[in-house]
Order: sequence, then C-alpha cells, then structure tokens
Amino acid sequence: MKPFTALVDRLAVTPQPTHQIALIRTYLQQTPDPDRGYALAALTGGLTLRAVRPAQLRAMMAQRADPVLLDMSLDYVGDLAETVALLWPPSQTNSPPPSLSEIVQTLSDTPKPEIEAVVASWLDACEPAARYVLLRLLTGGVRTGLPTRRIKAGIAALSDGASLADVEDVWHALSPPYAALLDWIDGRGPRPDTRGIPTFTPLMHGTAIASPTPDPAPMIAEYLWTGARVLWVQDQGRVRLFSSDGDDLSAAFPDLTAPLAQDAVLDGQLMVQRDGKPGTAEDLQRRLRRKTVNAALLREIPAAVRFFDMLEHKDQDMRDFALSERRAKLESFADEHGLLLSPLLPTDACAALHENLDAVAGAEGIILKRPDRPYRAGTHADDWLKWPRSALRFQAVLLYIQRAGGGANAALTEFTLGAVIDDAEDGSTLVPIGKVSPAGMTAEDLATIQAYARENTIERFGPVRSIRAGLVIDIACDGIESSARRKSGLRLKAPKAVQLAPDTAWQDANTLKSLLKLIR
Repeated sequence: MKPFTALVDRLAVTPQPTHQIALIRTYLQQTPDPDRGYALAALTGGLTLRAVRPAQLRAMMAQRADPVLLDMSLDYVGDLAETVALLWPPSQTNSPPPSLSEIVQTLSDTPKPEIEAVVASWLDACEPAARYVLLRLLTGGVRTGLPTRRIKAGIAALSDGASLADVEDVWHALSPPYAALLDWIDGRGPRPDTRGIPTFTPLMHGTAIASPTPDPAPMIAEYLWTGARVLWVQDQGRVRLFSSDGDDLSAAFPDLTAPLAQDAVLDGQLMVQRDGKPGTAEDLQRRLRRKTVNAALLREIPAAVRFFDMLEHKDQDMRDFALSERRAKLESFADEHGLLLSPLLPTDACAALHENLDAVAGAEGIILKRPDRPYRAGTHADDWLKWPRSALRFQAVLLYIQRAGGGANAALTEFTLGAVIDDAEDGSTLVPIGKVSPAGMTAEDLATIQAYARENTIERFGPVRSIRAGLVIDIACDGIESSARRKSGLRLKAPKAVQLAPDTAWQDANTLKSLLKLIR
C-alpha cells in the first residue's frame, strides 16, 4: 500500500506528462506482480472492489471520535474519506498496511458482515496518507486526473520494443491484474492473443482553425457534431464501444452494441436525444457515468452514433487507404446495415453553412478533410481542419481555487467562476456558474492569483479555498446551455481561462442575466 500511495501522491503534484510517465514506469519496475497489475487497474478505473458505503464509514468513525468533532471536521475538510483518514485514531497494531493484492483477495473472500472489521484493521495499520488512498479505493476509486493513455504510455516505457499503440492494441482484451500483458512487456511471454476480442485503435484528430484559408487542394466537408467521439468495434460478432481515450463504454450503451452481419471498426460521434431533440451535455454525462443502464433511462435518453469513417472491414485494415476510398466503403456498409452517416457538405458553401449552424440541430462547427490522406492516429497538420463556432467571450469573477495538494504554493488545478446578480435587494451578489482549468493562463497571472488567495482566503475545504471577490478572469467557451439542475440555470460548454482582467472591478463582470441571454 505504501508504494502505491507514494505513486498517487507524486502523480497528483507532478504536472509534466513525461515526468508522470517516468513515475509510472519506475513504480512498475519496482513493484511485484500481482500488485502492479492491480495498481494499473486502480489508476485506469478498472478495479472493482466491494464498496464501503459512506454511511458505513461514517458510523465506523463515529465509534472512534466525538460526533460533533466529526461533523465540524467534515464541514471544514469537505471530503469524508479525507476527514476519516485524518481523524482515525492511532493504533498499537504491529500489522503492516495491506498490499493491493491482499485487499482484492480479502474483500472477495470475506463474508459481508465481517467487512467492516477487516477495513477497520487495515485503517489501524495505515498512516493517514495510505488511509486516504485505501478509502478512495473502497468508496469509488482513485482519481489522479491522468488520461488512460498516459498510464498506458508508462507501461510501454517499461518495454524495450512495445509502443503505446502496441499496448492499446491488446489492453481491452485483458483483465486485472494483467499478468499476460506484464509478462510480454517484461520479455517473459508472448504478445497476448486478442483474436475475437474487440480492442481499441487510437483515433485521428483534427487541427482547430479560426477560419479556413483559400486552398487549391480538394477537400471534403462535414458538420462537427455535439456529443462524444467514439470507436465502434465488432470482432467475430462481439461488439464494444470505446471513448476517444480508449475507455470501454459498452455497459453504458447497450442500445449501441448489437452485432451486425459483418465485422468492422467505425469512427463516429456519439449523440443522445431527449424528447426528440439533441440532448444536453448533462444528458450525455448521465449516460456516460452509468455502468449499467435501466430501460427507463434508455427510453428517456436514447443514444445513436453518427459515423464518418471506417478503419477496418472484414479483417481488412483500411487505415492506409485514402479517405475517399474509406468513405465509399463506409457509405456502402452503412446503406447495407442501416447506419446513421454524417453527410458530406458542399465545400463551396461552407462559409454560409458555418454562419447558419443554429439551423442544424446538433451541429457545432464544420470539419474539412483531405480525401487523399490515410487514417493516422493523432493530429497531423492539415489532414483534418476543425472550424468550430466562434467562441463566446465574457468576464467572470473568481470564487474558489483548488490546488493539487497542500501548501500555499501548490499548483493551481481548477477555478470556480461566478456571475454577478445585479438586481439583488442587498446590492450585487454572485452565483457560481461553472469550473475551468487554469492551464491556458500565463505564469504571471497564476502568480497573481496565488498571492491574492494567500491574503484573501475566506474558508478552506481540503484543497479548495473560497476567496473574497476581487479577481476577474476573461473566459472563452464554445457555447452556453440551459441547465435546470444548476442554481445558475446555465452550463458553460468547454470553458477556457484566457487571462486576468486587472482593470475590471468584480461588480462590472458579466451578469447572470447577460449570460442567460447567450443560450442558443
């Protein structure tokens, strides 16, 4: 448990991808099987443990601490697992902290009535940091914020010959603790056999542009659709649906995994509907977050995939074919099997179509593609050019900051934004409207925010600090949607922090009323 805790802690405060990959590689080198395999499962969301419910955990803690102190501490820290990890009383036990493999095996073998006693003995044996990671494992999973592909890159870095693409090719054919994968990576075994098991193929991506420039080379055009990019894979009659990061979404979308008469690998955009209209981002997230879906949710928020490319057909890899050939094969395949296609647009009318995106339900831009290019993973210059809607710009007030860890100078990871309510009876007030990453801001702006937060913190909730209104940030976003589930009544679509607006008083930032008017 100690080595895994150290890895999680280091990953949380290490922002550079290359350094994160090196940390994972070192951990895998130094950790025996099957612990390192279970660690990979935990980091990628593939480790399913018998969960401890928050009410059980709270009851266990109430037996060991004053209930009033527990409530006050939870209110201050803001997270039950972190609160219990810090408040759990020291024990005189000589038992060592459990290993990951011990946790998995013991939870599997222990009768349900005895689980609480086992968990309590583990918490007794752990220091606060390890307790926190253990409780995360038991109450929903460890979240490091790393993309799954970066963790797979750490696995590939352990090998002398396997690439990230090689690891991704076999990953979804395997299960924890990934013994066959790690034997192959270490040179002790053959490459895992994935025949008949649908596996992920890295996707091709487009380069974003503000507007297209005249180009004599031929292009084809399609709409950019709202939703989520997915890969639909059928191998020997078995179907899986993958996200753009390679996460298996099949369980959340059983309505999209019925096998066809022929095997294929198709690229497309996952879209959901509600009441016959394109669903909101919240509707999509409701489906994406579910590991199982009931009939009521399938009726309420049905899903479909609008396909636009074909990577494989009947065991024939088509990625080296020109786009024009892949498209022709896709159109024939879609017609034969009744699939939904992304239609081609007249390239000479793209400017007019872009100006009238509101007239096309679910369209959020236009993508231009060169028909003579192969399908290559990643982004490649001008092969695909994404022309999204013009970004909305507004000014928001900084309400909360979140840091990667403890300490006043720890890296900033997230901001909570506020909009002004200027018709309140007691003067201007603020309402939260969303969160944004500070990734696009300059080092100078971030230093200014850090200094301001040190002097103007109101409350602390674990790594989160509420601060006095005073800083205004320029924000760009792809759009603003209505949201009945949020107090503000709106949701920001792909918001980005641009820069501080030092000359703007917080009372002069955008009002909630002005933002609600921007909902399309």
